[in-house]
Amino acid sequence: MNTGISAINKEVEKASAFVRPLFSEIGKVVIGQNYLVERLVIGLLANGHVLLEGVPGLAKTLSVKTLASCIHVKFSRLQFTPDMLPADVIGTQIYNPQSGGFTTRKGGHGFGLHSGALAANVLASSSIAASRFAGSTT
Repeated sequence: MNTGISAINKEVEKASAFVRPLFSEIGKVVIGQNYLVERLVIGLLANGHVLLEGVPGLAKTLSVKTLASCIHVKFSRLQFTPDMLPADVIGTQIYNPQSGGFTTRKGGHGFGLHSGALAANVLASSSIAASRFAGSTT
C-alpha cells in the first residue's frame, strides 16, 4: 500500500515540476500579487475560467498577459464598448479583388483573414463603465 502512495507522490512531483519555475517567471513581472497568480494557474490547470474583479491598477491584465507569455500562448484583450461589432470578437474575412474571393491567409499586410480576440489561447475582457460616456460630446 505504501509503495503505491509513494509512486503516486513521485508521479505528482514529476508532473508538477513546471509550477515553481512558472511562479518564479511570473513573479519577475507581477510583484505582490501571489494570491492572484496562484488562482490564475489553478484556473489554467482546471481548464476553467477566472473572473478578476478590482479597481484599475491592480495588475489584472498584466498578470494574465504575463501568464500567457510564460506558457508561450497567444494573448488577446477585448474591451467591451458600445460600438463593438461581432467582427471585433470573432474576426472577419476580407475580400481579395485580385483572386475574386475571400482569402484565408493569416498575418502580413493586405487582404486576408483578420483574427478577432477569440483566436487567442488566453483572453482577457473588460467593460467600460457607462458613466464614461454620459458626458461625452462626441
